[in-house]
Amino acid sequence: MEDAKKEKELAQLRTGQLEVELKRKVSELADYNINLTRKNDMLQALDEQMNELSESVRREDAKARITKKIKDIRHDIKMNMEEDGNWDKFEENFNLVYDNFMMKLNQSYPNLKLLDKKLCAYLRMGLSSKEMAQLLNCSERSIETARYRLRKKLGMDSGSNLVEFIKNFGEV
Repeated sequence: MEDAKKEKELAQLRTGQLEVELKRKVSELADYNINLTRKNDMLQALDEQMNELSESVRREDAKARITKKIKDIRHDIKMNMEEDGNWDKFEENFNLVYDNFMMKLNQSYPNLKLLDKKLCAYLRMGLSSKEMAQLLNCSERSIETARYRLRKKLGMDSGSNLVEFIKNFGEV
């Protein structure tokens, strides 16, 4: 009787683990598809702009027009690198995988800015400052400064470990 009870508990535990793993895989797939679509859209727009630029060079348009087109292309690239259109989907999937972490964070600290929330999410995922800098398109120094400011916003003293705080916060 007791063995059957233990087996049932073990089966429930396995089922729970499989459900969490499935949610994680589904969210990864959704994120991948969203990012792929966004990148393809950006690349298609850049291709069209480069074609126009090529035509301008072929027609020997004025240097000022060509320079403006190049400036516009560079601006579009920067805007796409900074775009946060996928954040809502990321946050939704993150809440699924990390047991409503972002919802709890928003409730406990409603004054956090978007960058602070991203930093918390990336810290919860275990990313390094270098990895975060690449994702946020900024320097590692900027990440370190943001981490320092986040500690203050979370009411932590300077000796506290921010990563441990974030990991434990999600499990409380």
